[in-house]
Amino acid sequence: MALYHFTDYRNIHSIKEFGLLSWPLVDSYGIDAVKGSNQLSRDLDMRKGFEEYVRLALRPKHPMLNHCLRDGRIERACWLAIDDSVLNFSGVYFSNTNAAANRATINQNPNTAFHGEYDAEILIPKKIATNFILNI
Repeated sequence: MALYHFTDYRNIHSIKEFGLLSWPLVDSYGIDAVKGSNQLSRDLDMRKGFEEYVRLALRPKHPMLNHCLRDGRIERACWLAIDDSVLNFSGVYFSNTNAAANRATINQNPNTAFHGEYDAEILIPKKIATNFILNI
């Protein structure tokens, strides 16, 4: 089973070089990346303490992509397939819905995401190396 992450096609070059990074790592590396998240989403992440996580979806569709495209944050989306062995990383969290949502339940129980809503997310700490990206 694969997991999924969407990004703007303009980020593929840096992802090939550095892997998938949390947005604070992107900033600390000085990468000029196109972020799908907006400032409100990043503020909510910081308030919850989940800014250092890469978000993954359970299927290659996620309602947030529609918002990113509509708002012009993403020009052309690419879906990356991620090897599910990342679930074995230390510090993984699971959310029953979009993790930034106030109603989100976030914990370390995989069933939280796998039995969650359509927009459930898996939060991987810091970085996903390119060898875990199946289609890059």
